[in-house]
Amino acid sequence: MRTSMLSLDDRALAGRDPALTGLPVVLSDVLLSDLLGEDVHTTRVRYKPGRSIVAAWSSADGTRHGWVGSHQDPTKLDKAVMAAERVGSWALVLDPEGHVVATDVLGDRATGQALRAIRRRRPDLLDDAQHPPTLLRHNPSRRQVWRCRDLVLRVGAEPVARRHALAATLEAHDVPVLRPRPVDGSATAELLPWWGRGDLAGLPGGGAAASAGRAVARMHAMPVPRGPRGLGAPAWVCALVDVAPAWRDRVLALRRRVDRALHALPHRPAVRLHGDLSPDQVLVDGGDVRLIDLDRATVGAPEQDLGSFVAAAHLEHRHALVAPFLEGYAAAGGTYDRSALATWQAVSLAQRAIEPFRSREADWSRRSAEILADAEQVLP
Repeated sequence: MRTSMLSLDDRALAGRDPALTGLPVVLSDVLLSDLLGEDVHTTRVRYKPGRSIVAAWSSADGTRHGWVGSHQDPTKLDKAVMAAERVGSWALVLDPEGHVVATDVLGDRATGQALRAIRRRRPDLLDDAQHPPTLLRHNPSRRQVWRCRDLVLRVGAEPVARRHALAATLEAHDVPVLRPRPVDGSATAELLPWWGRGDLAGLPGGGAAASAGRAVARMHAMPVPRGPRGLGAPAWVCALVDVAPAWRDRVLALRRRVDRALHALPHRPAVRLHGDLSPDQVLVDGGDVRLIDLDRATVGAPEQDLGSFVAAAHLEHRHALVAPFLEGYAAAGGTYDRSALATWQAVSLAQRAIEPFRSREADWSRRSAEILADAEQVLP
């Protein structure tokens, strides 16, 4: 009965995973809204077949936020309730048989305790009635990002010290980044200035794209720290097969093609990489830019960053950004191999093919298949 509330894609997913009987509640905005007693929609989901599914939710008016989860292990439900109670939050068991629990952002097991501590120490950030904070992003058990007037508050599950050191190093080499500031008493939270007029994904401007290319070239020219090279991790294979087992042969065939193409590439000296470069990771103010979200910074071939940017620009229908971005990169001394660029563009597309499901697009199966087709076509 409950599966009738789901889209065809989600209904098929629920039918393939009988161990997670709470799946329909998490995947259906209608069911979730009915159980919570208000209109809500899910914004981000993480799924482990047969084990768990968790999703961020927001109210229709954008003033209330939280997460909802279903776990095959019933003890996870009890732990979620206790975690919420420890920080003075609420938790509702929406479906005891399906082990479904929902709570607000303070009840997030990984980030809620830090958020509550910040709220207590810095009421000017999170309890300003005249300028209420705005939740920009919530990835359950990973991070929360808030706008607090002219500041951005990031609360994560991991310590921020490495990211702060990286920002200082980049700044010392004239790479335009935002310098984060620690939040008193928190090892996992940071403050950044609210900077610029928006990001490159939403603003016109070939000049800003060229500036972004120059900034990336400066990063790639920096001394390279010791460490493993950032390779095209095959996690996208499992993620796609988990939600669409019928694609297994197609996904595995693409992975084999990717592996052959990567091994055929000429060796390039490793460079510092942003690791997740895309137009929405570039803040813009006129022709001035700042690179943000360096959580996945690593080392590897320069075409990894370039291919990631080109792939994201394609998916965001910002094709006009590509030429000035690459021209700016070359003008600042960056060099790249076109075949390697196409290969890494295909890798990035394959990695992003799961995003329509995770971001809860209504027709995620069709959109993911289109992205896979793009990867297959781009790959040399």
